[in-house]
Amino acid sequence: MKRIAVRAMLVMAVLLIFVTPLAVQAAESALAGTNWVLSSLSGQLPLAGTSLTLQLGEDGAATGSDGCNRFATTYTASRSTISFATPAASTMMACTEAVMQQATGFTDALAAANRYQLRGGQLILLNDTKVLATFVAAKADLAGSTWLVTGYNNGREAVVSPLLGADVIINIDDANLISGNAGCNDFFASIEATDGVIEVGSIGATRRLCADPSGVMEQEAEFFAALESAATYTVDGDFIELRNA
Repeated sequence: MKRIAVRAMLVMAVLLIFVTPLAVQAAESALAGTNWVLSSLSGQLPLAGTSLTLQLGEDGAATGSDGCNRFATTYTASRSTISFATPAASTMMACTEAVMQQATGFTDALAAANRYQLRGGQLILLNDTKVLATFVAAKADLAGSTWLVTGYNNGREAVVSPLLGADVIINIDDANLISGNAGCNDFFASIEATDGVIEVGSIGATRRLCADPSGVMEQEAEFFAALESAATYTVDGDFIELRNA
């Protein structure tokens, strides 16, 4: 039986909650439009339970997660050289000391990188001949995945977390069907997702009324509205973000 890891999903109907700097120069290299997950940092494996990612846009934007916070900056690259603009914009979450140290090492590696290699589905960042970090290509296919929603747009221009005790779970199966639970009721809908474009059909749901936790029915209505408005998606390691058009 296929094992499916539970990953994180942020359903948004507005722009990102931190500003991505404008690209200094459009990236014209084999890296443009690629998505990577860290496999080693200074020769060491990532800490258990952390996912460090790097997404390199075709417009020169570089975004991802340092294992604690999400970051956004720009990059330029040629056939073998690369540079990242510093400092990067970042969220400000606090994590354990070990995770924060790893995050600092990761951002330092990006700042120091001046060369790269693509080898056998791997991205290798170097400072001259010194290997700083290695990455493997991230899986972008949504089929057969399960997601735990960590935030959704409530329709009032705010991204909020699900209520405590009312987790929102989404399953996407191999037949392009979506199902899950929105904190009280089970739901289902058809879905089409290809190359970053997504369309969610009308959502059907059971008709239970839940009083606990307080506000769970409002949560469901707001989440369903956000999900149905999704038009694009971005997969970044173990994180997916949905936006409207």
